Amino acid sequence: LSIRKDSAFIAHIGDSRIYQIRRKEGIIYRSADHSLVEEMLRKGKIREEEAHTHPQRNIITRCLYVTEKRNRYSEATIDIIHDIRPGDIFMLCTDGVSDELTDKNIEAILTADSNLENKASVLSCQCANSSDNNTAILIEINEAAKGTNANVDRIYTAETTISDSRIELMMKNVLSAIFGTSSKNLASSSNTKKNI
Repeated sequence: LSIRKDSAFIAHIGDSRIYQIRRKEGIIYRSADHSLVEEMLRKGKIREEEAHTHPQRNIITRCLYVTEKRNRYSEATIDIIHDIRPGDIFMLCTDGVSDELTDKNIEAILTADSNLENKASVLSCQCANSSDNNTAILIEINEAAKGTNANVDRIYTAETTISDSRIELMMKNVLSAIFGTSSKNLASSSNTKKNI
C-alpha cells in the first residue's frame, strides 16, 4: 500500500488482505484473495457463508516465491484507488484476522466512534482465539486533497509475535520510505500489541 496525493496504489498477493473502510459507508474496498475458496466463490460454486468454514480455505493460488526462475513468479494484483478521504482507515491484515472476523464485524469495529488505538485493541481481543498468525496494521488518513500528499495520521498494530521495538522500528523505516513521511509523524502503539 502506497498513498500519494489523493490516490492509493495497492499491490497484493496471497490471502492477506487490504481493506479501505469509511465511516457511514463501511468497507468500500477489499482485495480479493488469491485462494481456491475465493475462486470457488467467484464461480458460484460455494456461498459466502460456506467460505469461512470450507476445509480448503487455506489453499492459496499465488504467493511470494523467491527463485532464480522468473517464469515461476506469481503476479501480484495491482489496484489504484482514486477515492481517499480524511478519516478513511486502511487495514492490512493476515488471514488470521480475516478468517476470524466477518466483513460486518470489521465494519462495526473500524467505523465505531473510538480512536484508532482502541480499534486496534478490539481487533486484537476479537482475534485472540485465532489458530493462525493474526496481524493487522491500521492506517488512518488525515488529509487527502489534490496537489498535496495524503498524510498518515496514526498507525497502530494489533500484532502477535514480533517484539514491540522491532515492529516499531520496521514500521517507521518502511513507512517513511513509502510515504516520504518523517518518523515523528508515525505512531506505533506498543501498548496495543498483545501476544495472542
